[in-house]
Amino acid sequence: MGTLLAAKYIHLVEVGQRRKELQEEEDAYCITCYGCCILHTFHASGTRLSKMGQIHFQPIILSPTCISTKLALYNETIDIWTKTELLLLVEQFGTTDVISVDGVDQVVASLLDVFHQIASRETHNNLTCQILVTSTTLLIIHDQLGLLWKDKDALVNAMRKEKTDVYQDYMLLVTKVIEHSICLPLEMSNGTDLSHKPGYDRHLSVDPQETRQLVSLIMDNINLFTPSGCWCVTMSLIHMVQNLPEISPTIFKPLMLHHMSSMDILVMHLVLYIQREFEKEVLSDVEEKQLTVRTVTGINHPSLTPAQRLFYCHWIEHISQPEEGSENPLPNLVTEKYKLHLYPRPFDPVDCQLAKICLLNKCFQSFTKKEDGLAAALLLGSVGYLHKLLSHTGTDRAAVVLFRGLFQMYQRHCSKTFSQDINRFLRGLISGFPYFIPHALDFIECLREKTPDSPVYIEVLSLLHNQVVSTPEEQAAVYYTFYIQVLKRASFEKDLSPEGTLRFLQYLTENAESIDKSSWNLGSGILSVCHNLILCHGTKGIYDDLAELLYVLMIQYRDTDIRDRARFYYTLVTSATDKKVKRIIQPMLESQSYQQALSALLPDKQDGLGYSHVTMLDTDILHCKRVKLQPEYYTVADVTSDGFPYPDCLEEYYSAIKRRKLVMKAVYQLKLITENFQEIHAVCVHIDKDANYQDIPEIYLARIKQTDSIQIDIDFCPNLPMPTSFSLWTEFISGSSSYHCELSPLTVTFTDLVQPLPLHMFRNGTPLQIFDQLWNWMIQDSQLQSPNCIKSVKIVREPLTEFLTNRCKCVSDCIVSTSDEGSESKLAFLLPPSYHLLLNVKDMTSQYLVVTMVTDTHTVLPHIDRFLS
Repeated sequence: MGTLLAAKYIHLVEVGQRRKELQEEEDAYCITCYGCCILHTFHASGTRLSKMGQIHFQPIILSPTCISTKLALYNETIDIWTKTELLLLVEQFGTTDVISVDGVDQVVASLLDVFHQIASRETHNNLTCQILVTSTTLLIIHDQLGLLWKDKDALVNAMRKEKTDVYQDYMLLVTKVIEHSICLPLEMSNGTDLSHKPGYDRHLSVDPQETRQLVSLIMDNINLFTPSGCWCVTMSLIHMVQNLPEISPTIFKPLMLHHMSSMDILVMHLVLYIQREFEKEVLSDVEEKQLTVRTVTGINHPSLTPAQRLFYCHWIEHISQPEEGSENPLPNLVTEKYKLHLYPRPFDPVDCQLAKICLLNKCFQSFTKKEDGLAAALLLGSVGYLHKLLSHTGTDRAAVVLFRGLFQMYQRHCSKTFSQDINRFLRGLISGFPYFIPHALDFIECLREKTPDSPVYIEVLSLLHNQVVSTPEEQAAVYYTFYIQVLKRASFEKDLSPEGTLRFLQYLTENAESIDKSSWNLGSGILSVCHNLILCHGTKGIYDDLAELLYVLMIQYRDTDIRDRARFYYTLVTSATDKKVKRIIQPMLESQSYQQALSALLPDKQDGLGYSHVTMLDTDILHCKRVKLQPEYYTVADVTSDGFPYPDCLEEYYSAIKRRKLVMKAVYQLKLITENFQEIHAVCVHIDKDANYQDIPEIYLARIKQTDSIQIDIDFCPNLPMPTSFSLWTEFISGSSSYHCELSPLTVTFTDLVQPLPLHMFRNGTPLQIFDQLWNWMIQDSQLQSPNCIKSVKIVREPLTEFLTNRCKCVSDCIVSTSDEGSESKLAFLLPPSYHLLLNVKDMTSQYLVVTMVTDTHTVLPHIDRFLS
């Protein structure tokens, strides 16, 4: 802080030296004296200059008799800009660490003395304003607004005379002075120890009659304030009314009645706050009902934003203090007459729907005391719009809001009948949207924490478990990640039978390759459920099914880690008692030492090696060469096999082509090309992701020898026909060390992607007729205002015969027709997964071709240009 102050001063001196008017000797002498005063202050407060020119400061205490500030402000030779900068420094660093509390009044008095001397000068307006701002800042920082009490009359007179926007600032200052003079002495009179209050050494005498007149003056002119100014003044007045019995809260009644219908949220918030602080003291019963109705209607006001409507929802619950012994926090007027205003509407934002559901939930007595079928139906119906929103969009945000609403309902109305209604609602929701299972599990977990004596946790979990184990196989394969989460929870409950769980796991294990290509996530989920079953149920009664499941995993599963873990579990289950098995695998659940658990079975293995270090290799040790690339099509069952009739078939054709899956099946040869490793083990080949292609799973190989030449299959599934280069790296073990190595990237070119148009999908019509039909359709689309297709023309310097032979090998299969003279050819390409490229090539001369093209994906035009060049 001191360094900044000194630097600021040095900057001021440099600027002053540059000014022409300070070139005279007298002006330079004044600046020098000003600098000496500041440096003298530094020296008096413990400041020292080091040899390197840096200034080291101790806390500065500006003495009340310090004349440095006076010298600078009174000196007429110093310009106004320099004085203003000095005041800014005092304002910025005027904390209790810099200016002592005892000297604040004298510092402010000195500033005000300068103010009175220069107030009449029009050229000093900026300086006078800065003196007032600095003085007020010092008083506020040091909690010394009481010092201005003796100048109260002058401030009030200035406020009365002011005709500009500064009137509000005067009013705020006067209000703060009055508040400080009223509240601080009252705290002392109430026995509050104010000895720790810095600078409080006097008792301010306040005349209630005079204070009432000032408060009346403020309230008469409060409509001239901005909303934020009105808020600040009113909060100070509320504090005064609460501490001075002579002032009645009814002074706020005109303000509240005037702004009760305001659409300004800040002003409305102020009105509601006054009502809560002085309930039954300001407004009559009729007026309070009108304010409540105004708040309720604000929830559904169409011109308000969601945040503003949430504001009204909050105030409905807090607008009045709840009656003693009442369980209902809402006003009786709302619960009796206006509860339907709280019912969610179709176009309410999800946050507003949740707020309304919570309020509507509190309008009814708890169902644990008295069952109310009509109220229960109304509550469950209030989430109907959220349910419809989920069914059409499936957004997570709507799901979270829905389950929060259900949680609020059950927490208040945890009766048996109402829980059955919620169970039926959840059953229908989860059956249609299995990906909401995580939200349902969080929901029942929260219910178990809040209502531990309620059986709803087991009831809902049993419902979810029965639904999972009875799921059709096709659906189980798609949503297995969510179903496994239910099985993990259910396997910990002894009341839920494990037989259905094991049957479901058996299906996942036997079809793991087709479900998710035997991924680690699938296998790890299956083993986690087995782990929980062993801990909770033991092996009695499920020994045969569990052992068979683990055996299939350790023999057939593709992932090495899953096979090893399954072998470990299989060995435990078939070779040890339940008690010993639980003792061994229990530490894994309680985050204890896994090594200590294994030591009972594997003695003399505690060598303390820990994890091995992974060595990064700079050179490529594996050569990956592409041997073959062949496209394969996979067609879903609902695509007709009879073909599409020409010519009225393009829409059906486009719909069918989008449901076809094209996979570029590549075969690569992997060979060890370094002499540093004769063989490597546990090889993992990782292929990085690309946004335009589906993810390619990692490839695992048990061993590669120096003499081996291993073929691996890699499937490229493009989402867009974009050429790319996949980064490739491998990790492996050799000896007792682990290694990481970057490999040469895998490249897919645009030439690799282009394929012949599947003309066999059309039942009749010649290839030329189909080409012309598709060409005309795409040309018409390109002329629309928002086209999906685009037309372009390119000049190629090449004879037609060379153009047709120098491109990719499949060009010959893509030629639809060639004119008898050999001067024009039409070609049709399919760009995976479902895009088209049509070319009309005309030989204008023997050396130049005009290629007119049309395609339904404009993103590949640069690649088409390079393909044709």
